[in-house]
Amino acid sequence: MFAALRDTLAHLAELAGPGRTADRDWALDAGQRIQAQLAGLQEARSTARQVASLAPRHWPERSRVRQAGEQTAPLQLLAATVVSLAHASTAGSAAQLPPPPAVREVLGELTSACAALAEGGCSSATRAARHAARARELITGAAQASGPHPQLIARLVETGAGDTQRLTGKLATGCCYPATR
Repeated sequence: MFAALRDTLAHLAELAGPGRTADRDWALDAGQRIQAQLAGLQEARSTARQVASLAPRHWPERSRVRQAGEQTAPLQLLAATVVSLAHASTAGSAAQLPPPPAVREVLGELTSACAALAEGGCSSATRAARHAARARELITGAAQASGPHPQLIARLVETGAGDTQRLTGKLATGCCYPATR
């Protein structure tokens, strides 16, 4: 899941460069890849809940399963924001409007956060939290960009920074997630 988000954010950071435009098919493919990852995560969560509630040997794991489930809510929000960013980046002729200058750097920080999360473990969650906090600092005020499309992109990036920060906060405090490779 984190690798799919990382790859999409990395491509969006490239698209934020001058003279770059996005292909509509890319946004659809990215959205489908992310949705497929989310569906797999939902299926795994459902299976884990069933096993932890039905198999007496796994009853002690119920609180960990519940905690892991709570951690996925911010992940779903981040995934929705990244998919929205991908689609906004291909919105007709507006896709050629340059985003605010901070957007590319913020997308780079979000990419780094997802790359750290893809590694798994407590230290990775802590590193990702630093990248998310840096993204949040960088985007402050960029949502005041002129024009509706650059403003939309900036707001989505700002939302993504907040989603990432909330997610990394939950993961860093719970620190119970494995690598997602």
